[in-house]
Amino acid sequence: MNLRWCGLTVVMALLTACPDPNDPNKPTVAITTPASDATVSNTIPIQLDAVDNVGLARVEVFVRGRGSTQIGLNVGSAVSAPFVVQWDTTGVPNNTELELVARAYDTAGNEGVSTPIRIKTQNANLPSLTLLSGYSLPPKPVQFASSKLQTQNVALDSVLPAHTTRVLEALEAPKNLSELRARVASTSAVIRPLALTRDLALEWEWSPFQSVGSIAGADGYGIFLSKLDIAGSYQRLLNQQATASGAQKFSKTFSEARTGDVYFGCVTAIVDNRSRETPCSNADAAKFPPDQDVAAPADGAVVSDGRPTLTWTATPNAIGYLYLLYDRNPWDANAKIIWRNTPATQTTDKLLAAYPSALAPLAKGTYYWWVAGVSFDSFGKADGFSFSDPRTIVVP
Repeated sequence: MNLRWCGLTVVMALLTACPDPNDPNKPTVAITTPASDATVSNTIPIQLDAVDNVGLARVEVFVRGRGSTQIGLNVGSAVSAPFVVQWDTTGVPNNTELELVARAYDTAGNEGVSTPIRIKTQNANLPSLTLLSGYSLPPKPVQFASSKLQTQNVALDSVLPAHTTRVLEALEAPKNLSELRARVASTSAVIRPLALTRDLALEWEWSPFQSVGSIAGADGYGIFLSKLDIAGSYQRLLNQQATASGAQKFSKTFSEARTGDVYFGCVTAIVDNRSRETPCSNADAAKFPPDQDVAAPADGAVVSDGRPTLTWTATPNAIGYLYLLYDRNPWDANAKIIWRNTPATQTTDKLLAAYPSALAPLAKGTYYWWVAGVSFDSFGKADGFSFSDPRTIVVP
């Protein structure tokens, strides 16, 4: 291998192996097994076909999310023919659409890259992540805040009122989801910088791990996060004790996050009296949405007839909108929802909501309202919420 001085830093020169100008030809490499669109389980052989006009130094295999621009996780290498890499598929999230890509390096320092091969992992006896959602939330007023949230692991109802989270849990995608996605993609809405006072939170939700063979349910769960790629690598955030029943949840705010940041999450089950841990569940992605704004009525506006019409602005990536009118500040645990999207309509793709004629006018008093722009994943599950600042209206 020919070595040349490839560059200097301000402080020191770095000696690196550079392509030999006398051998400009890159090696070629292809993944022959598994086939594209294969479903893989347990440990599998990855077979490669690699050639070079002079000589090959090694072949490496990486796994990453489909369409990712990341190099990916290195799952193994081979230095001589036949080029075969044994890959334990339980080392990446389960039931997740990924791709394999190989890189071949010749003895002159040239690099060749294969065409990606699409695969999906499918292993048994693992928990199932049902949703990873991103939330952009206005700051909680001081009189309703019990602690600073940015650095704590918290339940989402500590960040968002519990009566609102119950509404979110029932949310369904609009019936014309594909049409709305196309409309959003064609808009020229500008994403504004995130206001630093807002809280950005992620929520993991997963089904309880069921008894499988000799494994009698879960004692707890590990919650994992990746900021790089859906294939990982993943950082353990914490272990959480299993609840007695119902959906398992965990949420956390991120002070360093910004609008548009994409995070990936998965969970593990801790079993057998906390002596063992399963590999990761399926993984999901969530993007922190841009700020949601409301338009009218203005804060403190008087609505003489008790029948307000609420309007708001379009938010990039939002497919639908959720509006809620309360009898007091929504951060108050005793607040009641007076008017909102009905279960029959769920989110609306409109930018206004007129108070229904079938309802009695609002009585004298001060009311609070806010709007959430909602994005949905490819399965029709709400995976991003951006709440506006609450505004008041006054009925004299």
